Amino acid sequence: MSAGSPTATTARRRSPTSGFTLVELLVVIAVIIALLALIVPAFVQVNAGRAMAAAAYNISGALENARAYAKANNTYAWVGFYEEQATGSSGTAGVGRVIVFAVASKDATALYAGNDPDPAALPSAKLVPLGKPAKIDNVHLTMLDPGEVPARGKVTDATGTQANVIPAYQVGDASSGNGDNFTKRGSVTNRTTFTYPLGASSPTYTFVKVIQFNPLGDATKIVESPWPLIEIGLRPARGGTIDTSSKNCVAIQVDGIGGLVRIYRP
Repeated sequence: MSAGSPTATTARRRSPTSGFTLVELLVVIAVIIALLALIVPAFVQVNAGRAMAAAAYNISGALENARAYAKANNTYAWVGFYEEQATGSSGTAGVGRVIVFAVASKDATALYAGNDPDPAALPSAKLVPLGKPAKIDNVHLTMLDPGEVPARGKVTDATGTQANVIPAYQVGDASSGNGDNFTKRGSVTNRTTFTYPLGASSPTYTFVKVIQFNPLGDATKIVESPWPLIEIGLRPARGGTIDTSSKNCVAIQVDGIGGLVRIYRP
């Protein structure tokens, strides 16, 4: 084959296929990792924010529905809160899943004696469920520090000083299921309760943390007088772990007089 033949000329014109060097590939991978490090936390925060907003609207919806039912039917309604272990079986107290269940009185009475310091559980046969229990995942009932949701409503005392809702009227506090010392009725653990399923011999849930709405729509802890504000504090949780570093907290407040429900976020 001569040097000037067509085959030799074609061979000389061919060039090796171009591609990335190892260094270039490592640089691209490093850039992708850096971008993921920036994007993933932001994505997680966005999802957490959406989950908290959904939780707030679910809970506020249950409260408003119970209030509306009580007023429309001239009766009493109760909204119970229970937190269970997100990774455990239903009814196992823990962290990560909030259960909200509302019931109302069938006969338009409060179903307990107002002067009884330690009444029995509400009779299931005289209760009507206001829908099924709502199971809200990835949230934790808590007390919120003043700075976490600073714009939320305050309580004004007799001296005109404003303060956050006292612990006994924050659903996330352990004392919220107890009696109110301000009404001089002592402080017993189970004022009165209701269960789910109604009438079951071994109920899955017993609701001790309860907000009551009377026929006027006023809100209070059960067996007590209306208080200016009741608060449900929510903090994000991942499975059974509380996310203490997140700023996506929510305060849901209920006015004692009138029962108006408001949602506050940072």
